Amino acid sequence: MLVASLALGVLAAHTTLFSSVIGQEIELRQTDVWFRLRGAIPTPEQLLIVSIDEDTYGELSLSTLAPLPRGVIADLLEVLARSGASLAIIDLFFRDPGSDPTGNDRLTHALSQMPTFIGAFQYEESGSGDETRRVIEVSPVKQFAEAAEKVVLMNILGHDTVRFFRLPLRGKDQRESLVTAYGERSQHVPSPRMLDLIRFYGPPGTVPQVSAGKVLRQDAGSNEAQFKGKTVLIGNALKVKTGFAVKDSFRTPVSATLMSGVEVHATVVANVMQNNWIRRGNLGRELLTVSLLLVMVAVIVAAVAPVLGLMVVAGAAVVWSLIAYAGFLKGVFIPGVLGFLVVLPVTFVVTTIAKHRALKSRFYQVERMLGLSDDGSGPM
Repeated sequence: MLVASLALGVLAAHTTLFSSVIGQEIELRQTDVWFRLRGAIPTPEQLLIVSIDEDTYGELSLSTLAPLPRGVIADLLEVLARSGASLAIIDLFFRDPGSDPTGNDRLTHALSQMPTFIGAFQYEESGSGDETRRVIEVSPVKQFAEAAEKVVLMNILGHDTVRFFRLPLRGKDQRESLVTAYGERSQHVPSPRMLDLIRFYGPPGTVPQVSAGKVLRQDAGSNEAQFKGKTVLIGNALKVKTGFAVKDSFRTPVSATLMSGVEVHATVVANVMQNNWIRRGNLGRELLTVSLLLVMVAVIVAAVAPVLGLMVVAGAAVVWSLIAYAGFLKGVFIPGVLGFLVVLPVTFVVTTIAKHRALKSRFYQVERMLGLSDDGSGPM
């Protein structure tokens, strides 16, 4: 009866925690530790970021209070086309025609000179008078959309910490997301699934970057050596928040320092390029597997002396940690934070207290039998 009660208690506690939003966030936070323990790793050689940073504005004597002129973006694309870049992914949103028709015409022409993706993004808006929400898409102006090879959704998924790929949403998306569009273009299959996690290569700055200002001033030979055959992302990497741009820096599991949106997108592209991200299995199977292991260990803990039980609990936590980290290095997410670092230690404490109370009760019974207890009180 006691063993059955213990098993049911462990199952109930772990299932309740694992099925909660907070519980899943705790499980996912193990990757924060693993990323920082692993450190930075090499990124694909075929990938590079052209960053629109403070140096770019300084080189061109422009104010950071306004977006980079579209004529300058056209200049960058022309350099990439002449240098033999294989694809340009522009992490900028050309949502309005602006006030420079000549710059627009130049950008339209440049977009058609080489394979290019340009971005759209979506947000949800509450309906009036009810709780329904509708999805609003902000797309580039028509002349840019028609000139580019593809318009792709470039939302970043993550309210607090960016962990997941932005994948197609059934019934909501009219366009492909960046991850699916790049996967189709490069013929990479399979693609990430909904629960799979982005495999970051290191803290901000790990993905190779070159300032757009430097690209515009260096010679053709240097640009060709740098860009030939590569996928190049162009995007804002300003360290100071500007008044013209939406939020474009995000918290990631790899560092407390915020990462630019263009580097997050570059990481996503690199994962698909290498067919290497952190894969996660079915939540139901995860819950069942971990719960059964917990019950087995909990029964052992209940059956042995407290000191040995503590060693079993500590050993189980260490073994899980080693297996989870090894799985992480192989690109597999292995849950168990809640089970082996929360539920199991609590189970040990509860069973130890129960054993202590049972032992006191037995001592009291022996004293009564031997006539050694005359206060009439039982164990507390």
